[in-house]
Amino acid sequence: MRHLAIAFVLLVAACPEASRPDGSGANVDAAGVADASSDAGQVRDSNRADGVHPDAVHGDAAVMDGAAAIDHGAASDHAAASDHTTAADHATSPDGGPPADIWVTAYLASWNLYVEPGGNWGNLPPDQIDFTAFSHLIFFALGVESDGALSGIGDWQNFNSDRLNAIIPLAHSAGKPILFSVGGAGNHDTFAAAIAGGATRAALVDNLISILTTWGFDGIDLDLEPINSGDEANFQALVNALSTRLASLTTPLLDRPLLTAAVGPASAFAPVHDKFDQINLMTYDMSGAWDGWVTWYNAPIYNGGWTFPSTSGPLPCADLMVDEFVSAGIPASKLGIGIDFYGYVWRGGGGAVNGGVTGPRQGWTTAPSVVSLSYHEIMFTYFSSGVYHWDDVAKAAYLSTDEALNQNDRFISLDDENTAAAKVTYVRQKEIGGMIIWELAGGYRSDQNAGQRDGLLQSLKQAWYSGQ
Repeated sequence: MRHLAIAFVLLVAACPEASRPDGSGANVDAAGVADASSDAGQVRDSNRADGVHPDAVHGDAAVMDGAAAIDHGAASDHAAASDHTTAADHATSPDGGPPADIWVTAYLASWNLYVEPGGNWGNLPPDQIDFTAFSHLIFFALGVESDGALSGIGDWQNFNSDRLNAIIPLAHSAGKPILFSVGGAGNHDTFAAAIAGGATRAALVDNLISILTTWGFDGIDLDLEPINSGDEANFQALVNALSTRLASLTTPLLDRPLLTAAVGPASAFAPVHDKFDQINLMTYDMSGAWDGWVTWYNAPIYNGGWTFPSTSGPLPCADLMVDEFVSAGIPASKLGIGIDFYGYVWRGGGGAVNGGVTGPRQGWTTAPSVVSLSYHEIMFTYFSSGVYHWDDVAKAAYLSTDEALNQNDRFISLDDENTAAAKVTYVRQKEIGGMIIWELAGGYRSDQNAGQRDGLLQSLKQAWYSGQ
């Protein structure tokens, strides 16, 4: 999810990154968790989809464009033998409104929650969160130190008492389990060191349990990014030890705390999948302006059979990731995919079909720039109906602008209201467990009138409730 702190929620995200050419999948800079002076705008949930191979070259297949059908301007059991209450049992609100057939787990980046006085640098006030629009909430994230300690909860930190005392009771009053996440992009080395030794791994488990019980959370989300081959056995040892401790506990809402994760390679999860309530695939951040790449969507459901021409390797998509995990022996009911309340702005470059890049599957001779922006920033700065396109094969939305100067050309990949409906449909048709949102504040449009500020979340809610 491209954020500060580890989110190893047993939901395989993905508040929750595509493999870089150097093999690193960046999620969150753990330093930002403890540094309130860091620029939250620079932090992006980097939970990227693993297994994306950047050794491919240019593609040139055609895209299916369509007019937008909406008005953008307005806008499982913990273990097989367990008899505990399951995540699905708690996927409905007290009034029975939301359907319980799938989970919709929302990440909320701690630094984006606006709570005075100690959290006054966020952009999303707690009273603007519609808790009926999701089944679970994950508060993101604490970093792991090499000795098993967690980054501090204190005054003027991203995790501070003002924020925690606001968001935890609010979630509980709405009947929604709230988990905390650990890890994230930039936290790999110290996280991996902590789980490599028995003593430090035990200390980490103790510290996780302490946070859970002290603050009244309902579960823990794990986000070790990336999980390298040398980390897998240690990670599995952590999961087994943590699961054992959680089995004897209760929470304010549940008779057993939840364990979720934003994943990682299937091989790391297959031996311990029964310990998780949700394994959430980070099916976003699936592209970048890397050597040998082409322009591609941030979070497509399908790839339409399109490949990298030089290698014939498939372009990444959510469906491929789901199939990989199912093929590894992980039940589909344990898996979730991601909807991203952020997007990517590709700009300029040279040698593309229109000079600069303007759409998907375009190669270049001069690399374009790529930046991540929130949905609300994209809509405020770039959206108009005339530049909107819908790829009905990939089930992906994008904006395309061909300017007079190549350096001003743009291809903007985003999840929108159409994507939200398509992803809910996919989850139900594929018969997987659910989906994650990365992350709530990215979709909050404070510049809109009351009732129109969370249109993207409301479109997801409508699709979820309607059984679409």
